[in-house]
Amino acid sequence: MKKKILLLFMTTILLTGCFGKKNEVSTENGPVVPVEYKTDEEKILDMIQSCIRDYNEQKIKEREAYYQISIPNLPINVSNLPEVKSLNDLTDVTDKLQTNAKYAGELKINDVYKAEFVIFTPTDKGFWLNGQISFNVDVDKIEQNKSEFAGIKNQIDPLLSQETEVLNWLYGLDITLSSQEVENGYYEVEKIGNTDIHSIADLKAKAESIFTKDYLEKTFYPTAFHQDNSVYKEINGKLCAVQSDLFQQQVTTKMETSYIIAYQEDDTTLTVDLLQSKYNTVLPESKQIHFVKTENGLRLPMSY
Repeated sequence: MKKKILLLFMTTILLTGCFGKKNEVSTENGPVVPVEYKTDEEKILDMIQSCIRDYNEQKIKEREAYYQISIPNLPINVSNLPEVKSLNDLTDVTDKLQTNAKYAGELKINDVYKAEFVIFTPTDKGFWLNGQISFNVDVDKIEQNKSEFAGIKNQIDPLLSQETEVLNWLYGLDITLSSQEVENGYYEVEKIGNTDIHSIADLKAKAESIFTKDYLEKTFYPTAFHQDNSVYKEINGKLCAVQSDLFQQQVTTKMETSYIIAYQEDDTTLTVDLLQSKYNTVLPESKQIHFVKTENGLRLPMSY
């Protein structure tokens, strides 16, 4: 009888041990630890919470540097994002998006803004490589051409309206060349757009009226002017250029300066939140542009 009891006791211990290890793994240098199985919904919630923490703990620049991506800043006058304890705190808008995203949810920030979180792949490996965030508004509630923004609009309109055409010129697009070759594939420039630009100095001056000189020198001037096979050369006092194989891309989106939401400025920068349009339809996503103040006025620090 004692042997039967002992055998039953040992069997119970063995079975308990086996079932207890069903959801456990042994670490290489440590004790047995439980394996956690998360649903997609739990992963999505964790991802959104981590995104919110990055904003509220001011880690966005750090994340941009680490992942080598561009992340939108908080809108002007928004200092932090509301905490989320459940996906029920968001409005599920997945079905409204024309995308293959696994989940999309809106979180109200204040009376103006909602944060939209889009998750493409639910994962434990973080938000930024598998999701994206945007800050959206109700377009119908944004007053157009508010008088308090008239001065800002007048300053930024010339920059944003000429940005694309200036970049086209630096690429050698929207220019008229003579039919006779001047030298080694270079032809005299008869016209650049509808301007009176007839020299490299003129073209640089025009470009530097829109963009910062530092940005142009790093990004465009080497290929446009300073290499052996640059787009432009001055030959015998004439502005010449190569024939470009590039095609001008149709501009489908543009910044809508009639829909400025807010702005702020300091001694060096003017920051503006505004909307943009695509195919003449104003979009709800707010965009933020940082204009650099120079002694000659505002300049774009990069292309948008």
